[in-house]
Amino acid sequence: QPKGYSASDNIAELIAEYLIEKAMYEAEAARVTSREYYQELIREVEEAKRRNAITGAGVEQRAQEFAKLNYLLGFKADGSKVAPADDLPKPDERPAERRMLLLPAAASQPEADEQDDDAERQRRLRLKVSLLKLKYKYKFKKAA
Repeated sequence: QPKGYSASDNIAELIAEYLIEKAMYEAEAARVTSREYYQELIREVEEAKRRNAITGAGVEQRAQEFAKLNYLLGFKADGSKVAPADDLPKPDERPAERRMLLLPAAASQPEADEQDDDAERQRRLRLKVSLLKLKYKYKFKKAA
C-alpha cells in the first residue's frame, strides 16, 4: 500500500520505520518456517478433526466413493428419466462406452425448449444460406 511519502519527509525516520517493518516480517517468516510452527499446525488440524469427528479414508474407500458417484452420474449422462430397478447398473460396472455429459446452461420449460430448437434451426439455416450466397458471389467475382 502506498504510504503517502513526500520529498519533505525526514528520510532517517522513514528508513528507521522501514527497518522495523522489515525486522517484523523477517521474524514472522522465521516463525512460519520453523519446525515448531509446523508441528503446531499439525496439532491444530488433528484437534479440528477430533472436534468435527472427521475420519480419514484410505485409497480403496475413496475409490469406492468415486465409483458410487460415477454410478449416479451415469444416469444423468444417459438422459433417462426413470429406470426400472432390475435394469440399474451396478456401481462397479463400467459402461461400454463413455458419454460426454452436456448440461444446459440454465433451466427452461420443455415447450420453450422445442420453440427455441425450432428458432435455432431456422437461424442456422438462414445463416448457411447467406454464407452460400456470399461464397458464390465471391466465386463469380473472382472468375470475372
